[in-house]
Amino acid sequence: MNLIFLLSLCSAPNPVSSLRVESQTNSSIRLCWERPKESDSQNLTSYVQWTGDSNTIETQRTTDTCVTVEELRSGTSYEFSVWVEKDGVNSTRETLNATTAPNSVTLVSCVSTSGGYGLLLNWSCPSGGYEGFELEVGMQRSTQDNSSCGNHVHLLGFGPAQSYTATVVTLWHGLRAKSASVTCQTESAGVIAGVVVGVLLILILVGLLVLFLKKRNRKHQKQETPQDLAFSFFPGDILAKDFADHVRRNEKDSNRGFSEEYQRLCQEGEGQSQTTASALENKAKNRYRNVLPYDWSRVPLQPLEDQPGSNYINASFVPGLQSPQDFIATQGPLPQTVPDFWRLVWEQQSHTIVMLTNCLESSRVKCEQYWPVDSQPCTHGNLQVALVGDEVTENWAVRDLKLLHIEERKTLHVRHFHYLAWPDHGVPPSPDPLLAFWKMVRQWLDQTPAGGPPIVHCR
Repeated sequence: MNLIFLLSLCSAPNPVSSLRVESQTNSSIRLCWERPKESDSQNLTSYVQWTGDSNTIETQRTTDTCVTVEELRSGTSYEFSVWVEKDGVNSTRETLNATTAPNSVTLVSCVSTSGGYGLLLNWSCPSGGYEGFELEVGMQRSTQDNSSCGNHVHLLGFGPAQSYTATVVTLWHGLRAKSASVTCQTESAGVIAGVVVGVLLILILVGLLVLFLKKRNRKHQKQETPQDLAFSFFPGDILAKDFADHVRRNEKDSNRGFSEEYQRLCQEGEGQSQTTASALENKAKNRYRNVLPYDWSRVPLQPLEDQPGSNYINASFVPGLQSPQDFIATQGPLPQTVPDFWRLVWEQQSHTIVMLTNCLESSRVKCEQYWPVDSQPCTHGNLQVALVGDEVTENWAVRDLKLLHIEERKTLHVRHFHYLAWPDHGVPPSPDPLLAFWKMVRQWLDQTPAGGPPIVHCR
């Protein structure tokens, strides 16, 4: 008897193609693919396998070319594999990584602050992964890092006695989840406070001006020390009742009188030593040749080894009512002085920067942009600057920055107040935005007593 053995050999089917994500929710991912180009591909069985952060492997069988994988965790990355099987033989696997959408947050509270010019927001942390948050309050848009949830975030730039719709968007791998909106109501105290502050500022300015004029007109001459120089600018005593007439006279002939007073003001500092600022190695660090710090008032930097002039920056301590070093006035950084500027911030441990110019005005660079524009930090020597969050309004921007000393592994949190509405020439059409900006900065300084003096600059 002849025995004939028949051996049937089955080759592996071709793999699927065009594996892709069709849609994502916070608990499901829908995958689709194309069948292999085989004559009997309709009879193939497909398998989908996935694993997430728990490392649990799960498999789903289907005869379709799309499958919705459900009961997934929100804000979680998964690795998917798809293959087909024919007569017990599997094709090679096609893989891709996909993530579920994040969960939305719940806005817990929205409280008016700063006399109606600010809002204090608090929202819950979502379950699952999240990279950050985008705040939408009225017309304002700002971003916050992933540590902001569960904490109170202070936003400024609003108007008193107004209603604003607020939402928080959770961000995760390019996916967004928007919270339910809430209505924030600002208090009306700021309306009254704004008027009162405006009147008080005018009275204070008039009083200071009278003091300036009175000091200047003294008949006896006194040898001035640097500390005596303040408030000695204008000639002649002017009684308060005559001040309006004085202003009207100076306004004639296109404000000629004010121009002459300003020129005399420029002469007040003549004869004071500016040796360090005028040194050859420091000349390129000055934006203007005639705007230099005096030796007695300049802010020295810690010198760098083998770098002559490295202890110089065009910055001066300015006295105030509370301290002979109430704040620091400096020029807007040049491209070559940006590292020096951040050294100044770090060495003085200043938590506050006030910027009163735009980087670009009339197509001309007025100030080098010295902070990062996105999440990518900038490094200047031993210091790294990172943007933590920002909010931009019509008249100003407020940025939260984190300064890291790379060698010491210490950090300094800095708030950057940037006034956007001051024109290149002249003055703003209305003082109201500037008064609101001043009040916002003043409140921040009152709440942040620790650290060094605030740093103020224009261009």
